[in-house]
Amino acid sequence: MQITLNRDALKKAGDLKAKRKALAKQVTYILGMADTAKAMMGTANLGNVNVVGKGLVVKELTENKIKSFLAQKYNVAADTPALSGYVSSHTTFIHENMPELDMGYEALFQHVDMIGTGQDYFEIMAANMQAAWNVRKPGEKTQLRKAMQDSSLKVEMVEFSDGLSLLDRWLEYNQFYKIEEAIGEFINGYYEKKAAFHYGIIVNLTGINFDQSGYTDDVAALNGASASMHRTMRGTGLPGGDNAGLTILVAPEKKGKVDKMLTATLGSETVAHNKVSEPLTARINQVISSTFVPADKDGYYLVRTGGRIRKADWKGLTIENQRDIEVSGVDFVGVGQYNCAVGDTDQVMFVPFK
Repeated sequence: MQITLNRDALKKAGDLKAKRKALAKQVTYILGMADTAKAMMGTANLGNVNVVGKGLVVKELTENKIKSFLAQKYNVAADTPALSGYVSSHTTFIHENMPELDMGYEALFQHVDMIGTGQDYFEIMAANMQAAWNVRKPGEKTQLRKAMQDSSLKVEMVEFSDGLSLLDRWLEYNQFYKIEEAIGEFINGYYEKKAAFHYGIIVNLTGINFDQSGYTDDVAALNGASASMHRTMRGTGLPGGDNAGLTILVAPEKKGKVDKMLTATLGSETVAHNKVSEPLTARINQVISSTFVPADKDGYYLVRTGGRIRKADWKGLTIENQRDIEVSGVDFVGVGQYNCAVGDTDQVMFVPFK
């Protein structure tokens, strides 16, 4: 991860005490860069930043667009010196670092914003109102569905924390590269842990395997799995039509096999030469590969994203600092609060390869 401090500002800050204060402000801002980038990019694009031809959203985030976004975020320019001094660093962070962070999971979950709500949990409702939508004749009363079965899954906030110490001598002798390396490792570790947590919720599900024994090849199995999921979604209160797009989650070692399957569309050479028994009819919106899917998973996860697959942030990555006289440095403690859950396992299916 490439982290760039405003080195000139640190050199001009004054004595060591002033440099420590200036460094604390920079570190606080840098730690929020990834979340700001997520807001600019949108969750639907986060799984595609590493995909050839689909990472254009990163290139489109020019320095002027980033500065405009920051101007909307902060009412007064004086509230953040980064509005003028750090925009270049922020641009570098987005273009060089965002493709390296595994945030594809963001596109799998429906986000619940719990920041500032005052509640340390959210609920995934599974209400079944038994809606029938009957024909109503002129003057006839509508039949109200009052026998509603109400159940929910309570998802409580989980807090994650870690710390690092930045030595005075790094500031005193302008060894800024050491500070940048330490901050980069700190940020990367946080988002790696967060990715592992979210992917793990899906990868560790049980009882979700699709029986592909009756299908002749992988493309036919994908078509069948897609149709099966759409049928299962009927009557659940979630969209279940055949046009509802699905997402594939797969290990990087198997992504090439999935990409090859998706080329078997009507009129393609794969179909024309009878390499598959039928063309692809499943609508796949996105393919996300992650090393947090085990390499020995000989198949892929088919996911109906959103719905009752939800995540929440209570607190983005934030940091506090204090002086440590024993090591002549400044201790930084980072904190993040989040959690996620799959409220309906019918939205996830593991499809083994043939």
